[in-house]
Amino acid sequence: MLAVAALAAYLAGAFDSGSKRHFGVTYALDRPAGAALGASLTSSGRSRIDSPSGGPAANGSASAIIRALDNYWEDVERHAYAAAFGFYAPGALNLTEAQFISEQEHLGLKSVTFDGTVSAATAALDRPNRSYATVAVDRLLTRDAQYGCRRWSGSYTMLLEESGLWHIQHAALEPRPC
Repeated sequence: MLAVAALAAYLAGAFDSGSKRHFGVTYALDRPAGAALGASLTSSGRSRIDSPSGGPAANGSASAIIRALDNYWEDVERHAYAAAFGFYAPGALNLTEAQFISEQEHLGLKSVTFDGTVSAATAALDRPNRSYATVAVDRLLTRDAQYGCRRWSGSYTMLLEESGLWHIQHAALEPRPC
């Protein structure tokens, strides 16, 4: 169970091999949280939002949701695991920050490619300043020392916290060999 949680945590992050990389992302049309999301458009070269621990607040737009996942994966790829850990909602992982970092280091990630589409967004009924979004994984490809090349399918559940920042609430991802 710990390995699955660590892997999900690993898959929700970003990495750096010395060069700046841009993740390809399909955005659903930007609409307020709770509005129906329909057609999609492709965007590249998005601006980065800061990590959840202290950057500008993100809004409920589809592009802000995808940027949070892009930033997570960029942090994992750069091996900035403490920053990547900050993209998880409190209580989303059964790992401490130290355990998360240890699991990430053990995997030996070499590269990642992520594409996602916001497929649904809803306002939280229990709290007016919270929203949830589902991000379908269109493409997630990882290469690491432990497992080699893997293609992932599934989705992320994202949570817009009262702070105005999107966090990973849950990652439902399935790997298969490349």
